[in-house]
Amino acid sequence: MLATAAAVLTGAPVAFAVPFNPKDVAADPALLFHVDCDALRASSVGQSILSEPEVEDKLVAVGAIFDFDISKQLHGLTIYTTEGHPKDGVLIVYADFDPNRLLILAKAADGFQSVTNGSHVIYSWLDDKKKAKDGERPRLCGAILGHRVIFGQIESHLAEALDVMDGHAPAFSSTKGLPGPDPGESILLQGELLKFEFDSDDDKAAVFKMSKSVRVKLSEVANNMTASVRLEAPDAETATKIASIAQGLLALLELQKSDTNVLKLANAIVIKQDGPAVGLKLSEPSSALIDMIKEGQKKAERQAQDGKPGANSPQENK
Repeated sequence: MLATAAAVLTGAPVAFAVPFNPKDVAADPALLFHVDCDALRASSVGQSILSEPEVEDKLVAVGAIFDFDISKQLHGLTIYTTEGHPKDGVLIVYADFDPNRLLILAKAADGFQSVTNGSHVIYSWLDDKKKAKDGERPRLCGAILGHRVIFGQIESHLAEALDVMDGHAPAFSSTKGLPGPDPGESILLQGELLKFEFDSDDDKAAVFKMSKSVRVKLSEVANNMTASVRLEAPDAETATKIASIAQGLLALLELQKSDTNVLKLANAIVIKQDGPAVGLKLSEPSSALIDMIKEGQKKAERQAQDGKPGANSPQENK
């Protein structure tokens, strides 16, 4: 479902958007990420991607499977894990769908089962993408609640998520949650990391290990696309160390002079410390990002063509 969701984020603009709803998320998230598909489609970059025939063909193909127009009827996605279950995520899909069609697809899956849980029915089926562990094959679980489809990996954890959405369990506080948009701003996606588990000891992992939380946001204002990251540290001294590491990583990125687009984006990143917080911000005109995307597509096509036997001479391939 995550792969499918990623494939259908672009489509025709619709009349409304689905901002983040803290009432649908448990009170103790370890990781939280929301995508406003309507806002993303309505953005300049989203509309440009939609205009590509190949993307439109893929949208039609995926939409045919679920029997609904995903270019208009997929509105938002929220993914989160909790401190109690940091490795078992919940995916909430906000969409206009036919429940009967979804049930037909679920029943056709291998090992389909259904269990009544209070006022809800939780469906599950075998996850063919994962190998069996201790002789038991992993399952995927799903439930339908209004215009929301909720997915999880473990039935009991999914039941906990349903209790939150029903108002029977504490939900994420809007006062400490993700901030709303500024005047004229359209938030395309945003997220927050509150619990980190890294085996690596390199500088990139160190930035997270020294932070209490990391907040990310992608938005569009007046045809300018802005990506921002805010790292909250325990104190100003730790924040200074984070800022220093971030500056070093940015300097390494600026050395990639063989790719002019990467260099341009690296030069546009601004790092600023404000007490115990460190902010990284990148803002570029949407039209410039669209040109970069198209240039990247052409480069990929040339590389694919060069890789075909007999397409070009050895020197051209090089």
